[in-house]
Amino acid sequence: MNTTIRSKPIKKKPIVASRKYAVDDLPRELIHKLYKILCQVFGGYSRSYFEQHILRRAGETQVKVLYGANQQVAGFISYGVEQHNIGDEIHAIFDGGVVVDLDYSGGSQALALTAFGFALQYKLRHPTHKLGAFLKATTPIMYHHLASVGPVFPHPDNPTPPSTLALIQELSRQRGYDCSEENPWLFPAPKNVKFLHGHRLHKHCNSKYKEFFLQQNPGYLDGDLLLVYMPLDFLSMTHSIWTTLKRSTSFFSHRFKK
Repeated sequence: MNTTIRSKPIKKKPIVASRKYAVDDLPRELIHKLYKILCQVFGGYSRSYFEQHILRRAGETQVKVLYGANQQVAGFISYGVEQHNIGDEIHAIFDGGVVVDLDYSGGSQALALTAFGFALQYKLRHPTHKLGAFLKATTPIMYHHLASVGPVFPHPDNPTPPSTLALIQELSRQRGYDCSEENPWLFPAPKNVKFLHGHRLHKHCNSKYKEFFLQQNPGYLDGDLLLVYMPLDFLSMTHSIWTTLKRSTSFFSHRFKK
């Protein structure tokens, strides 16, 4: 008699709080803890690369440090915004990323809510500006969360408008991204970078978004990233915030500090 043993998803700990810093105000001891978390997820990033290219973002960078129970540092979100004059329009681009300890869940939702909250405040101050989020999806589950809560490009069902593709290519050029010629959404990792324990993060995530991510970014275990653009207007933001909250009950029971 053969017995089939099915693995169960690893129960992860929730993120329950956060604290925001200007990047230059981060204590060195805290930066060291955040770098250790990055090294748990990715192998090959130097401390200097981390501080210059991962912790810092476009514009004036803010860092939201994420905490679990008992004030354990669980990860961080770094983000900023920059403006671009394109034709007769002003485009404000939210640039953000998240790194979370592998024992915790909720990083993608925290990043999405941070982006939406920031964008709502910005849009109220500058209602005529075009607004979007330019993000890097590191895992299938991260792309799944982003694509599930709002309009994103690239998308398995919706072709990317030529104007959006042109915007992404221009942003990538300005930031010095050495993107793939075959796929402008694919951002190859720096040499010697590896995504550690990546199989843990998508084994129990089954969706068309996971499959699309793997098609677009087959080298993600080598640290390759998938660029993602999310248009942000009032309608899409309010819908996305509500969807994100519904999908993450921990956000109802644990309040994030601004």
